[in-house]
Amino acid sequence: MSTTTGITVPGTAGGNIVVSTGQGDYLKLAQQMATLLNGARFGNSFTVATVTAGSAVGAAPSGSPTELGVTGAGGVATNVPSSWNYVVNVTSSPDTIVSSNNQVLSGDQGATIIETGTNTVAATGGNNFVNDIGNYLISTSTGNDTIFASGSGTVAAGIGANFVSVSGSNNYVVAAGNGDTIRQGSGATSVLAVGTNSTIAGSSNPADSLTISLGGSGNVVFAGSTQAAVTIGAYSSTLPFNSPNGVTDPVTTTGSGNIVVGGSSPSGTLTVVDLTDFAIISGAADSVVSATVSGNNTNVFGGSGVLNVSASGSNDSVAAGSAASFVTVSGSAAYLFGNTSGGILTALDGSNGSVISLRSETTSTITLTGSNSKVIPGGGTLNLSVTGSNDTVYAGSGAETIQTTNNTLVYAPSGGIPLNFVGGSGGVPTLVGGTGGSEHVTVGGSGISFSAGINDNSTITSGTGQATVFGSAGATVTFIGTAAGGAQFHAYGGNETLSGAGSTTNNLYYGSSVAGSTTNLIGGSGSNTFFAGSNTETMTGGGNNEVFAFLRQATSVNAGGAHVTITDFNSTDTIFMVGYDSTQSASTLLAHATGPAISGSGPGLTLTLSDNTTVTFTNLTSVSPLFGKIGYF
Repeated sequence: MSTTTGITVPGTAGGNIVVSTGQGDYLKLAQQMATLLNGARFGNSFTVATVTAGSAVGAAPSGSPTELGVTGAGGVATNVPSSWNYVVNVTSSPDTIVSSNNQVLSGDQGATIIETGTNTVAATGGNNFVNDIGNYLISTSTGNDTIFASGSGTVAAGIGANFVSVSGSNNYVVAAGNGDTIRQGSGATSVLAVGTNSTIAGSSNPADSLTISLGGSGNVVFAGSTQAAVTIGAYSSTLPFNSPNGVTDPVTTTGSGNIVVGGSSPSGTLTVVDLTDFAIISGAADSVVSATVSGNNTNVFGGSGVLNVSASGSNDSVAAGSAASFVTVSGSAAYLFGNTSGGILTALDGSNGSVISLRSETTSTITLTGSNSKVIPGGGTLNLSVTGSNDTVYAGSGAETIQTTNNTLVYAPSGGIPLNFVGGSGGVPTLVGGTGGSEHVTVGGSGISFSAGINDNSTITSGTGQATVFGSAGATVTFIGTAAGGAQFHAYGGNETLSGAGSTTNNLYYGSSVAGSTTNLIGGSGSNTFFAGSNTETMTGGGNNEVFAFLRQATSVNAGGAHVTITDFNSTDTIFMVGYDSTQSASTLLAHATGPAISGSGPGLTLTLSDNTTVTFTNLTSVSPLFGKIGYF
């Protein structure tokens, strides 16, 4: 607002009345009234009269326009008949004007103005109290004003700390002060808040509508039970006259730190568009909360109603409530917290570096298209599709289905909770099994790296890519399928079974070097290769053309060497022994073989290598099948 000291309007006997206006009213209505009155002063039907405040006022003479000046000391009430078109209040101290169907111009002394009918109030300064019923246009200035308006019209509170309460069919409120309180009593209400630290409260009637544009900072909105729509950070004035302060619409502001709280009725709705930073949007009991967020560092909290969020800024946080939630994130470093009690969460996350922490959802369906994000599942069912890169999924406590096309790191649930995992072709994913886990894995075109958990029980179905499997104590890993990718098994520690019995692929098996381990390695119908470790191991080829390799560098890791049992050696299989005593050969090993097959008491014979590694063939009844089958290097 421009700073002025006063305006002049016509007085009696050709004189003037000077209205002290301070900075003027917010919408410049006082100046518009003065221009109209000064333009009409030379008309034949123009009438001007003055009265002392508190005096009886008669009806205006015929003709128009008519102007009544109220002067004197103030502190009293003046009742003005509706026949006076304009009331100019210039008392020396606050007074009371009671009128109907007038245009009231009051100076900067402050006043109590009680109006009805179709009217205009321009209070240019001081602390004013306005009670207006009808069709109104109200504009105040720098004081701390209190305005009650019931009917239909526009209320523009000035730059003080104001209280405005509106009710009726259609109201528009401009809040330009610092610390304004705007209350919607009833009806359709629109609020343009361009000041700071305002509080706006919606009505308790779900049939009412509340439309708010927040252009300032630090404002708080309580939506009540209404159908509320809030835009934070930009506004376009819909006033039926020029925008305040001569600003050209639309106006974009840089406000921040605004708070919007949803209503208390399940019949209410809240729709928010946030263009600013550091906003807080909180749903309560609204049936639907919809938030579109393009600013940064915004926090959105769901309530007991449906939550719809689209966030494109950075460092935004979304905490779903207790109902169904639909969230789309496309910025960076976002935080998404799942539902609190049994809701359904559906999320599309295209941001980079985001964190999704789920809670007690019944079902979560999430699509991750960004990179470097983290998903922390909760206790509900998780359906997750990952197309970004370098994402991490941590273990939850509910059933999970995860499909990935890239190098995702996934930690599976524990305690027998099932995980269905499907790999893709964009990068090699890594899956870490849970303790006592139950994973069902389908290998994609890029393969997979799977590390079993303790006491894990997992099944891997072959794909076009290779599966690399690491065992664990008490784990049973079963590899099945006919796809060409095959598997590479690495035993670790404890008692474990790594089985490819249900596969037709050519697989690799590596025994364990962890002391005290007992490993069961089982091949499928393909041509498999087994590398002995340095512990107790059982190898079952399962097919033809198997290779059993013993490398002294591996079998001698633990004192006493390895103790390997081969259950189904046949004529198509081959044995390689590398790095053992060079003074020995395959022939000397066979010549010193021991066991029931040698003594003639049954099947089974054992070869002993120079590091005390023993190789026992449980199905052989003589050494003959081993002739020409041992490569000794």
